[in-house]
Amino acid sequence: MIEQNNIVILGGYGLIGSEIARLIRIHHPSISICIAGRSAEKAASLQRSLGNTDFIQIDINNPESFQNFPARPSVIICAVNDTNDNILRKALSDGIPLVDITRWNEPLLKAIELIKSHKPKAPILFASSWMAGVSSILARHAMNGLENPVSVDIDILYAMKDKAGPNAIEFMDQFHKSFAVIENDNLKWIRPFMDSHMANFPGNRSYRTYRFGTPEQYTLPQIKGIQRAATRISFDSGFTTWVLAAVVQSGLWKLISGNRFNALRRSILHSSGNGGSAVLMVEAHNNSHKNTVTAIDHKGQSHLTAVGALIQIERILGLDHSPPPEGLTFPEESPVIEGAIKRMMACGVAIDSIRSGERDATSRNSKE
Repeated sequence: MIEQNNIVILGGYGLIGSEIARLIRIHHPSISICIAGRSAEKAASLQRSLGNTDFIQIDINNPESFQNFPARPSVIICAVNDTNDNILRKALSDGIPLVDITRWNEPLLKAIELIKSHKPKAPILFASSWMAGVSSILARHAMNGLENPVSVDIDILYAMKDKAGPNAIEFMDQFHKSFAVIENDNLKWIRPFMDSHMANFPGNRSYRTYRFGTPEQYTLPQIKGIQRAATRISFDSGFTTWVLAAVVQSGLWKLISGNRFNALRRSILHSSGNGGSAVLMVEAHNNSHKNTVTAIDHKGQSHLTAVGALIQIERILGLDHSPPPEGLTFPEESPVIEGAIKRMMACGVAIDSIRSGERDATSRNSKE
């Protein structure tokens, strides 16, 4: 397929957006990129470093600014929260393909209801499961070769010293809210930071992880027919995890959930350090066996999120050697999951697999 121009990245000069732009430039140098946001000054240095990059002034909360969009972008990448569904409505009305990597549990359910009242003229890909769909892709990979999988457990180890911009840590603001999941074909609402278990991450690192609201717990059971998907998180400081769990479970987190305490909440994870590794572990189970897949990105969570976004961009444009999707879709619906795994590895993500309780002789990582 011929690569198309006019990829618009909303929030393109932010921590995640700029990583996405760099990966597009590396892997698809002929694609033209439009960095979209409110500040031309903030976009200028990224434009100089990338080349062949335009800037368009877009305020996601001001639909009047949407007249600055190119006539019909090949795809819009939403790397900032579309709180009022303005970009989603723009994509639906104009038939523009959209990849949104920012919708958490409740906004996703709201968006799905909105889309039900339209017939999308172009694909709408919601990739807001952890790291722009990486968790869902790894879940699909873990399920491959497992007869009649019934459940998936996704464990995340969050590096406290990793770089994290404001948008990347907004999941913290959801910790006081119950979130929707599908379990045994039924809709349930789960309180965050409950249902914990011990997770044994690579390097003999054991941490207690806690449930929190991510969309794959709602979409994976419906799309892949499993009984349950559970996503849990721990920080690589056991003390911090323990304190945060206590604050959330006690209800104190809800008391400090207003705008007045934004700086306090976000100071916990917002770091200007040199970064840390992003680590995910996924276990797919049936009644007698399990497959385990781990992914480690030593370049950190912003890079791994950008890798996830790159995979979704390639899918929605048909650059992954499969036909572009139609209508509403999610990362776990990709027909080329193993191709997505190869893309992660090509971007430096280490992937390791243990199949059915035995060490897989074909375990792979990015160095092989």
